[in-house]
Parts: sequence; C-alpha cells; structure tokens
Amino acid sequence: MAEQAEQAKQAGQPGQPASSGLGRQRRPHHGRWVGRLAVAGIATVLFVVRLLPLGLARFLARTLGRVIYFFAGPRWLGVERHLHIAFGSDLPPERVRALAKGFWTHVCEAVVEAAHLKRWDADAVRRNVDLADLPKLEAAAAPGKGLILVSGHMGSWEVGPYSLSLLGKPVKLVHNPGTVEAVFEYVTRQRERSGMQVISRLQHPWALKKLIDRGAWLCIAADLNAGRRGAFVPFFGVQASSYLSPAALQRVTGCPIVIATTARQPGGRHKLHVWRVIPGEKNNAPDEAALKETTRQVHEALEEAIRAYPEQWLWNYRRWRSRPKDETPGMDGLPPRVSAAPASAEAAT
Repeated sequence: MAEQAEQAKQAGQPGQPASSGLGRQRRPHHGRWVGRLAVAGIATVLFVVRLLPLGLARFLARTLGRVIYFFAGPRWLGVERHLHIAFGSDLPPERVRALAKGFWTHVCEAVVEAAHLKRWDADAVRRNVDLADLPKLEAAAAPGKGLILVSGHMGSWEVGPYSLSLLGKPVKLVHNPGTVEAVFEYVTRQRERSGMQVISRLQHPWALKKLIDRGAWLCIAADLNAGRRGAFVPFFGVQASSYLSPAALQRVTGCPIVIATTARQPGGRHKLHVWRVIPGEKNNAPDEAALKETTRQVHEALEEAIRAYPEQWLWNYRRWRSRPKDETPGMDGLPPRVSAAPASAEAAT
C-alpha cells in the first residue's frame, strides 16, 4: 500500500487502493445502432409521460406497477431473494408480497417523476420537496471545500441531485456510463438541465479530488456491486462487493461524507433526509482496513434509509451477486450473515 501511494505521489496523483472503483470501469462497447434505438425508446416514453398531467401520470404508473406484479409475482428478477437476503429468510410471505408490489409501483412512479423534472425550477423544488435537512448539508461542507454526498438507488434518486442543483448548489454527479454510450449521453443531457455536471466514473480520481477541493458537492452512489475489483464489506449483515471510492476520496481531501436520500412521501411530495455525517480525516496513504470501516459506516446509514422506506430501494438489483471465494451458503440457500445486523420481519416494517 505504501509503495502504491509513493508511485501515485511521484505521478502527482493521490494514492488509491485497487478497490477504489474510480477510473477502472469498462468503457461503453455496444454498437451505435443499439444506442440509437434505446435512446429513441426512452425519449418516446418520457415525451408521452410529460404530456400527461402529473396526477394522472402517477395514477397510471401505480396501476402499471400493480399489473407488473400481478403477472410477474415477487420472484421476478430476484426481488424475493434479495428481500430475504436483507431481512432474513423468516420474512413472512405476506410481507414479501406487499414489499414486492410496493417496489414495482415505486419504480413506475420514479419514471414519471424523472420525466416531469424537466418542468421544475427552484420554486417547484421548494413546493415539492421537504428541505428541513438542507441546513445539515450546508453545515457539513468543509470551509473553502466541498463534500462527498453519498446516496444510492433509494427513494426518488433522480429528484435529489436535480433539486439541489436547481437551488444553486455545486452538484457534480458521478455516474456509471454503462455499456451503451448513447444512452449515457442522453441521460446526462436530461440531468444537466438542472445545471449539475455529470461526470463519468471513468474520470481519474485526481480530477475528482480537484473538484472537491474547489467546493463541489460530489454525488456518488454507494449501493453498486463492485464485482471482482471490490472489497467485501457487510451490507445488511451480508458480505457485499463494494467500491471504497467515497472513503478513499475522503482521506485525500479531508472532506466529510454525508449520506443522504430523497424519499417519496404520501401525496407525492418528497423529503430530503440526511442520515449521517462522517467527519473528514485527511491521510494520503490510508490502509484498506480504514477504508472498509468508513464504507461500513456508509452502508449502515444506507440500511437505515432502506428500512425507513423498504419499498423504495432497487430490489431487482443484484447487490450481493459477487461472493467471496470459498463461501458456503446457509441452509436456506442464502449467503451467510457476518454481523448482528437486524434480519427479521420487524426490520422490514
């Protein structure tokens, strides 16, 4: 680790462990025609949704979510399995069904919300979002610097950064470009209508550090599966391959990590939640154990957010897909637990 940090220092760049997850992702590789078709389909859906009044669009979205659940059931795309991984194999079947139905309704509503963001301005943000926790974000920003704003695919994940940017906050969104470049570019254009800058994860960590040093609020999703490059850190008490990039950036900038989400409330409004602030500690050559401990704290805060709004997380995403070598599944066929994190039906209420 010391040798790696020294090599990075000689190159004029901060040392990063191999599992940091920044600047190492695959580049988009699908053909141009695939991207054009995908963009055409997305643009058509968003155009149609924007033509509808928001109330009607929400009603149709909730109806579509129930239809998807009716035909697909709770097992489609691994939703039921992931619920059991998070909340335990003793989660009652009726609770599984309720969470799965709520999840598909949430996904459809999230599409409607993302489509209608084009019409928002700063006044619309104040009308539609409970900003009581915004002063916590503003207070956390280091003097003369920015902060590392960690979230995930939780709640109204498009609404949060978009709203902050419309309010004039210096938001820079770090986004995985995926494998279809045209889709990434299209989504980026939609997000940048708010004034935020969207940055590919392929960007070198040194450039991200410079943005934070200049006062940027760097938004990073911390609920992604990091695959073979990741470090295993418990998430809901189960080992999950994780990027250590927020923790690594914190150590080289000294800025705090703020775990925040924006969740949908009854009636269609949203609420900005600040779940935890992890104070900054500058260290240009942190060891991996320290980075894992910071990532564990990030995961704990995200778990708190998901338990508060269990239907509003992306349960079809294979967060626990990558497994440690030589791991033995439990009698229930699920990955074994490594901590005493809540795993009962009560945790999912």
